[in-house]
Amino acid sequence: MHPPNARRSAGFTLIEVLIAVAIIGILAAIAYPRYTAYVERSRLADGHAGLMQAAGEMERCYTAYYSYKEECLKTKASPERVYTTIKLVEKGLFVVGCGIRPLSWARI
Repeated sequence: MHPPNARRSAGFTLIEVLIAVAIIGILAAIAYPRYTAYVERSRLADGHAGLMQAAGEMERCYTAYYSYKEECLKTKASPERVYTTIKLVEKGLFVVGCGIRPLSWARI
């Protein structure tokens, strides 16, 4: 039996829980912007890889036929499918499109 004036310590106090929540909040506030920047850089790298692949295909086409032809373009999307549209708009001008951003233009 417990003496009537003895105090039981079972669990955490409210202050301890609040401090733990505050620390987790601070860590999340630091980590989230870095994570979103990382995701943005990876999307840009994916679009760049798709454009470089398409540009290489079109240069091989120009080497073979001395003109840029739409049918030579085999790459229709970026490698990770972040950008779902890669197409030749006019000679030497590609367009890359996705559902969340405006179209980006790149000249070769």
